[in-house]
Amino acid sequence: GIYLMGGPVSEKFANKEISRKIEIRGDQTLHQPHEAVFHAYDRWDEHLYEFQFGTRPFDPDGPNYGIPDSRKKRKGYGDARKTKLDERDLKPERVFGYWFDFGNDWFHQIQVDRIDQAIPTVTYPRVIRRVGKSPPQYSETLSAADCGFRVRRFIDMCGCDCGCRLPVVIWDDPCELKNSLC
Repeated sequence: GIYLMGGPVSEKFANKEISRKIEIRGDQTLHQPHEAVFHAYDRWDEHLYEFQFGTRPFDPDGPNYGIPDSRKKRKGYGDARKTKLDERDLKPERVFGYWFDFGNDWFHQIQVDRIDQAIPTVTYPRVIRRVGKSPPQYSETLSAADCGFRVRRFIDMCGCDCGCRLPVVIWDDPCELKNSLC
């Protein structure tokens, strides 16, 4: 199962189980589960992501897989687009982390429930169970009651005509606004 553990959610979604059960073939790359989770949680705006296979679900020091930055080489960091699930030698009950959108910090805990033979006539990955409504990818409004409920970080991209696409507004807390210029 894939459980939403944290992210910029309103109080409406707090303390509720929000999970998805997705079947995926072992010969598929880690990018396919990313795409499946992305769509299963009704997201529409792509961001970077990372699977964390350390000793605990969210272990940044363990073997991690995402879209590598060619400018920075990290030991133990692999390309999710080239790494197949079977290469991770996953077993039932294995738990690992999935981090989506490094600005908004959507954290998911993934648990391998079972390993079965794929059905040849079925297209994988496929969602077989949904629990709870998907929270919106971005919160449209924040009330004073949301302040302090969840420390959040939003990054908005520059909308000017210069084409720089640099982050220009960072909210480390929804009640505190910090500006920077491109």
